Amino acid sequence: MTTGTMSHVAAPLALIYAANDGMMKRALDGLSEADLWHQPTERSNPMFWLLGHIVHTRGAVLRMLGDDYRTGWGDRFQRGSTLLARSEYPPLVEIERVRDEISTRLQQRLASVSDETLAGAATGLKLPLARTLADQVAFLALHDSYHVGQLGYVRKMLGHSGISG
Repeated sequence: MTTGTMSHVAAPLALIYAANDGMMKRALDGLSEADLWHQPTERSNPMFWLLGHIVHTRGAVLRMLGDDYRTGWGDRFQRGSTLLARSEYPPLVEIERVRDEISTRLQQRLASVSDETLAGAATGLKLPLARTLADQVAFLALHDSYHVGQLGYVRKMLGHSGISG
């Protein structure tokens, strides 16, 4: 996670992503396939899609940090995408494998990125209020946390234990 040599800007971002990793794993603990595909409303995404979306978006964070990582899932988990049939998605074990790989790579990138690089202008993906690379990574850490919270909420709604506290 964090080291004594990590950028002062990157260190709290690395902490947020690491904390979210633990909560994501707890959110899935003991859930059935039916639980993962349950939609709280017809306008809500199931936990399975939320997890894939979090992982997909973390790939974008890696690319912002200079690691051209691609999940190979195309736009299946892109914001605003239409929910497809289960057979159109990678299996949960693959999403978990990619999540673990991305999490490791993200922690490595955050441990090695400089404050100077993070202070550089935001490029690529346009995000609200993001003027620097640090702003973009921070915004997406908030995005990550938002969706991890949704995982926890749906988990409890399904009658399972909470993921923190």
